[in-house]
Amino acid sequence: MEGDKVDLTINQSYARIGINKTDAFININHENPKIIVSSTLPSIQIDTEIVKVEIDQTRPFNEIGLKNIDSFLRDMAKKAMAHSLDAIDEIAKEGDFLARIESNKNAIPRLAAKILDNNKDLNVVAAPSSGPVIHFTGKTNISSKKGKVDIGSYYQPPRIAATRNSIDIYLDQKAFIDIEYHKNKVDKSL
Repeated sequence: MEGDKVDLTINQSYARIGINKTDAFININHENPKIIVSSTLPSIQIDTEIVKVEIDQTRPFNEIGLKNIDSFLRDMAKKAMAHSLDAIDEIAKEGDFLARIESNKNAIPRLAAKILDNNKDLNVVAAPSSGPVIHFTGKTNISSKKGKVDIGSYYQPPRIAATRNSIDIYLDQKAFIDIEYHKNKVDKSL
C-alpha cells in the first residue's frame, strides 16, 4: 500500500466569527433660556382750560358818569321821578303861599327872590371810589398712569440621548471538514 495513492479529497473550512461593534454615543441638545420682557409705558395726560380774566368795570364807570344804557335809563327815571315830586311839592307850597296873600303883603317879592336864588351845589370827584370786579376762570387737570415692566423667563432643561457601546459576537461561518472518498478501497487499519 505504500505506493498506492489514496483517492480522498479533504475540504476544510475554518470557523469565522463576526463582530459588530457600536460605539457609545451621547447627544445633548440645549437651548438657551428665553427671557420675555413686556412693558407698559407710563402716560400722563394734561387737560388745560385757558385762563380767562373777566373785568367788570360797570360800577366804577357808573360812579364817574360813564354809564351803560340800562344804568343811565334807571338813574334818569329816578331823577325824573324825584324832580317831578319836588316840582309838585314846590308848586303846592307856592299855591298855598299865594292863597294866603292877604295875610302876607310881601308874598310876591319873596317868591321872586326864591326863584332868582341861583346857589347850586356842585360836587367834583376825581376818580371812582370803588374798583372793578375781577373774575378768573380756568383750570388744569393732570392725570397719570404708572408704567410697568414684567420680566419672565422660560427655561427648558437639556435633552440628553445616549446609547451604550455594544459588542455583538456571532458565528458567521461554521467550521467543517468534508472528506470524499473516490475508490472503494479504504485501509481502515490506521
